[in-house]
Amino acid sequence: SLSITYVAPNFAEGIWDGPAGTIFTDAGATTAYTGTPATTVYVKPAATADYSVYFTTTNPCTSATTTVPVTVNTPVAGLAVSPATRSVCLGGSTTFSASVTGGSPVTYQWQRSTDGGTNWSNISGATSATLTVSNVTAAMSGYKYRVVASVGSCGSVTSSASGTLTVLALPNGTIASPVVNLIPGRNTTITGTSSPAAAANGWVWTLNGAPISGNTNTQTASVDALGTYQATVTDVNGCVNTTNQLVIGAEASDKLWIYPNPTPGAFQVRLYFAGNSAEKRVVSIYNPKGQLITSRTFDLNYRSAPYQSMSFDFSGMARGTYVVKVAHEYSGDIVSGLILVQ
Repeated sequence: SLSITYVAPNFAEGIWDGPAGTIFTDAGATTAYTGTPATTVYVKPAATADYSVYFTTTNPCTSATTTVPVTVNTPVAGLAVSPATRSVCLGGSTTFSASVTGGSPVTYQWQRSTDGGTNWSNISGATSATLTVSNVTAAMSGYKYRVVASVGSCGSVTSSASGTLTVLALPNGTIASPVVNLIPGRNTTITGTSSPAAAANGWVWTLNGAPISGNTNTQTASVDALGTYQATVTDVNGCVNTTNQLVIGAEASDKLWIYPNPTPGAFQVRLYFAGNSAEKRVVSIYNPKGQLITSRTFDLNYRSAPYQSMSFDFSGMARGTYVVKVAHEYSGDIVSGLILVQ
């Protein structure tokens, strides 16, 4: 027969080593460890450190040394959210930041309150020191944001103060003109208004979608600048919005415009063109004796302005009254007028 007896082993007693003054024989860390072999010791390091232990027998035999790393986490000593208030334009983005005193390594969790700070809920994915709030809506104005900072087993700290979001409305900008149909010599002033008020030089204008000069709230329109006007306005809060579109067109007329009249030499001839089909206009100018001085043909098409300028320069010509005739080459219609050259 064979008798097998099992004896449960005891915990081995090792010899411990580590930073001086950090190893104890009791959990209260009141009795220093002096090097006597022990199964259990308690350590209280001020910073991350390595401890080691080895075993000996009466043979004597000595084991290899085993290293036990101990990581020390520093608890959060202070936590703040900045800024206290963040104003952002409707549809824009902004950020809040967490400032931590002490604590390592720190993990973050941002929270939001939609009822003035009574109730808070975690914001999914908001786990860094900076919170970005995007695509803000008017309903988000007054929302509060705070952060919870944690350091491993050292617990967490919640910021006592929070950041408040204020959402600013976009400016309500409009442009208007007392006259929207022009003739040669009749200009109009387009005026823009904004609420809240526009910032200094806060207007950017376009005509037919292309930028034009001017950064105040007015634009002067003439028959040489017809089309669709629109402005982008920046208000005193830095918020930006576009205005309505305003179409400035031409007023149809059978009148022949010749100006300036009188003239020292240079002048222009204008006659309304509807643009329905291409035209050839022949401008003939006669001196006071009835002699033909010049004749020029102007081709008009769908790209031509309603009051296309047909320019002449009689500088150096004899003073007097000249006859200007404009003939429609296709229809044969003729319109005439006088120009006084001084």
